[in-house]
Parts: sequence; C-alpha cells; structure tokens
Amino acid sequence: MRLRITFQKTGEIIYTSSLDLQKIWERSLRRAQLVVKYSEGFHPQPKMQLAVPLPLGFNGKEELIDLWFIYDYSKEEILERLRKALPDGIELISIDEIPENQKALNGLAESAEYIVTIIDAVISTPYLEKSIHCLLVKKDIVRERNKKSYDLRPLILSMELCKSNSNQPQIHMHLLARSGASGRPDEVVKELGIDPALCEIERIRINFKK
Repeated sequence: MRLRITFQKTGEIIYTSSLDLQKIWERSLRRAQLVVKYSEGFHPQPKMQLAVPLPLGFNGKEELIDLWFIYDYSKEEILERLRKALPDGIELISIDEIPENQKALNGLAESAEYIVTIIDAVISTPYLEKSIHCLLVKKDIVRERNKKSYDLRPLILSMELCKSNSNQPQIHMHLLARSGASGRPDEVVKELGIDPALCEIERIRINFKK
C-alpha cells in the first residue's frame, strides 16, 4: 500500500534538513504505531520518499512524501494517528493512494513555484521591477554551486511581481526542479541584488511531468 501525503512545513522545523526531516517522519510513524515496509539489503531502511528536498529556511506549502505501508490502513486512520504524532511545524493536508510501481517522486518532478516576500522596507517595487527585467533579458547567468560553475538562466522559467495582502512586495518564481537541473530561489534573489536573509521564501507548489 503506497500513500502520498501532502503537508505543510512551517515554524522552527523549516531549519531541519531533509535527512533529519526523514528521521522525524520515521519516529512519528513509530509513535503512531503505523508499520511501513523496509528496503532489502544489509541496511534496510523504511520505504519513504520526500519530493525535491527543500533547502533550510524555506517554508513549504504543499510538500509531498510517499510512504509504503505493510497493512491496508484507512486513510482516515492514518491521518488521525499521524496528526497526534507529528511535531509542531508539520501540518497534514491530504492523503492519496497511488500505484505501488509509480516512478519516484524526484524522477517525476518538473518544476517548482515559490513566493519570495521582501521584508526589507528599503527595497522598492520599481527597483524590483527593473531588477527582474534586467535579469530575464540576460542570455546566461554563470554562478558556482558546490565548487562547480553552472548557468542559472535556463533554470528560471518565469518570474514576476505578484499582488500582496501586505505592504511587503512579493515575487512569484517558477523554477526548473528536475534531477540534476534545479533552480534555487535564494540564488535568484542574490542575482537580483538582494540579500536572501532579507526575504521569506515559501515553496507553494511542485509540478510533475504529465
């Protein structure tokens, strides 16, 4: 039985790494007395799969995890047990059953969308409009990640200012999120001439291949 859970990641837990987040899920499943399948081999691991790891410090509005269960629990039972077992900062949204042999989440991911909120009052909307335009007209944006050069420009699918309910300007970013070709919003923010520490970044959606 393979289930896909959609959840939000907020609060202090946004500073938890993907590896530690997986351990949190493992502990919570044990606490909820939900039995998952294990991989084969010398070092069996619980069968679970997070979609497109979220960098430290980012909020996640619709994060995804696939879990393989031994027993056919009802979706209502799983949601009820997990909501009691998971720590603050992880809020369950929905749960869906999917085919056991469907491809890995990361292999299906195509792109991701983010909302970047600028919390520095000095940065004006006209400045952002000009910076976004200048960035998008560039043919290439050479940066370095993990001591390797790469071109950030083809990883940016679209970017624009969006309406905000507050006085803080917000940017909607649509970035590539394929395995081996994934754009990071904090790196885009740096290219806009803004310190990422002066922003709040939330991933609002992961888009998958159809």
